Amino acid sequence: MKIGEFAKKFDTSVSTVRHYINLGLLVPEKDGFQYCFEDDDCREMEIITTMKNAGFKLSELNKYLSIFRFYNKDDYLLYEKLLEYLRIKKADLYAERHRINTYIRHINKKIKEIEASSIYAAGKNAGSDDKSAFSQLPGFPLSAVDLLRCPHCQSRLHLSGVEITGDSITEGKLTCSCGYQAGLRNGIIFTDMLKDLDNDDKFLYSYFGEENVSINEDGLLLMAIDEHSNEYMTNLHRSSLWIHKELESIDLNSKVILFPEMSMQYLYSHCHDNLAYNSIFIVTSPSERTIQTMRQHIANAAPDLKIAYIINQDGKLPLRTGCIDAVIDYMGSCNLGFFEQKHYFDMISPYVADEAIIAGTTEYYRKGTVSLRRIHELYPDAAPDVFTLEFLNAALRSNGFLMKKSKKISEGYDPGRFFEYHVPGDIRTNIVYIASRDAGKAMKKL
Repeated sequence: MKIGEFAKKFDTSVSTVRHYINLGLLVPEKDGFQYCFEDDDCREMEIITTMKNAGFKLSELNKYLSIFRFYNKDDYLLYEKLLEYLRIKKADLYAERHRINTYIRHINKKIKEIEASSIYAAGKNAGSDDKSAFSQLPGFPLSAVDLLRCPHCQSRLHLSGVEITGDSITEGKLTCSCGYQAGLRNGIIFTDMLKDLDNDDKFLYSYFGEENVSINEDGLLLMAIDEHSNEYMTNLHRSSLWIHKELESIDLNSKVILFPEMSMQYLYSHCHDNLAYNSIFIVTSPSERTIQTMRQHIANAAPDLKIAYIINQDGKLPLRTGCIDAVIDYMGSCNLGFFEQKHYFDMISPYVADEAIIAGTTEYYRKGTVSLRRIHELYPDAAPDVFTLEFLNAALRSNGFLMKKSKKISEGYDPGRFFEYHVPGDIRTNIVYIASRDAGKAMKKL
């Protein structure tokens, strides 16, 4: 029989049959360019199927089949060899079962420890999955009100209909005599919404992954962690550690620090480290959902941080020009380039102080790669040079910034199936950097 009929007979694919042939598990005759499968091949396929179900690996099956092939079926030695091989495999499986049982005991112990922890118990009892929990979150910090300005004329904004809980504003309206207005709901500032990204499937899938669009349990990177390769996650961790170490030597005390979009992941992971508790943190995002996924977790981990959340798409923030002392860009601007024609730094430049620093990590492809072409096919609104090193460098230069320090974290890795635009073989690079406008004016070192 031909290969297609053979595959159908054993309810498998033609590619699987070819794989078995390449491994030497099947050795059918070949008539020209076509394989011809006989009764002996069927018997061997039955052995392969049966022994795979018994826990044999493909690498082990070759030896098992060799016993059938080289020993006479009428000789008791054949059966002696089969019994010997099966008993060895049985002993291996018993040993593996013992190891698995040991692993399960350790996992059960860890589960009990976590369930007994005060942090887990408090979070579970608080009902953090309940939508009503958002109303209990810290609102817009009162200490950040002085930063609010009209993005059009820089006049002070008028606050009306204000509701205050503790030291933060949970509800209100921001207006200016020039006609500008923004809302403050559940402690988040909502500026003019140019696109309804929270109902845009392409945007949601790109941030959360198709399997996670309907749930809202974990944070941005955490949500799709199973769809990212181990190397990609390791690179992000190394980037985070490098930024963390560099920031240790910079005075962040009483500063205004901006985290664009996914950079709030860094804020969440390092909120107990060297981030000053008397500073004001500003998180911007083009959609409410990307903020809500992380906001609860950040509040759980560090409820005393003063964080102003702003939903904005055009970079015209209701803030005083020159008020931002530091930007921690943990992949945020890189990802926003998929949906904006300009780099994020070009949009927020007026709000960044002359002495400010940018600590960031980004990824890029070499120009001309197929992956870049795929990005523009999948994201037609993406910036022309998105995901290239020049995209970042041009934005830094045009706003007077220079990289004072940088390091290549990794190159040539597969980021994982979450990134549908990535073409295997294309060189993808991850770098970290510190940039400032003038080395002499850079933020004071400790």
